[in-house]
Amino acid sequence: MRKLCKNAACLLAVIFFVVMGCILLFQVFLWLYVGDWEGIPAIFVLVWIFPNNFLDWFNYAENWVGVKKVIQFLLELPLTLWLLVLGFGFLSIGEWFDLPSPNEKRF
Repeated sequence: MRKLCKNAACLLAVIFFVVMGCILLFQVFLWLYVGDWEGIPAIFVLVWIFPNNFLDWFNYAENWVGVKKVIQFLLELPLTLWLLVLGFGFLSIGEWFDLPSPNEKRF
């Protein structure tokens, strides 16, 4: 079970790194073609996946304005940065599953 979890976490990390590389290549291609760097924010994924009215609560929030500003800041970070963090996170989880248990001896 531990090996399966390690392999699944490492596979997710590789997927995130590959997607990040593809997005960076796409951005470099656009920069070479147009001459202007087009950043892709993380909120682009939420708007693309969920329906348009899903984020209405976020756009018209009247309470918890500080929390909204923090979430907005995090969602405006580049998508490639989020993919990098998620990739290293899953890679760390995969390595954590590879650690020996306290009763197990490794040579």
